[in-house]
Amino acid sequence: MKVLLVDSRKKHKIFTDPLRQDILSVIKQASIPQSVKMISDTLNIAHAKIHYHVKKLLEIDALKLVKTDEINGITVKYYELAFDNVNFMPNKQADYHGMTFS
Repeated sequence: MKVLLVDSRKKHKIFTDPLRQDILSVIKQASIPQSVKMISDTLNIAHAKIHYHVKKLLEIDALKLVKTDEINGITVKYYELAFDNVNFMPNKQADYHGMTFS
């Protein structure tokens, strides 16, 4: 079982963004890996906007690239969740919305 450790303010901000949560939900509910276009079509949101948020989720290892295809000269990447559970472990030095953890 893979646990995503959200242990910094940056990771917390990336992970808790409402649109990114929608993206994670779409991928979780899908029976097959999802491309940015598939997610974009499901959420009815511009491809470029979904692409940006997928890149942010990749930064914190919330998604993993599982397959690539070339379709009409375009590389299509397919993603799955890279975690089964999430563990929020605040960094002792981080300031979360005005609260300092020690």
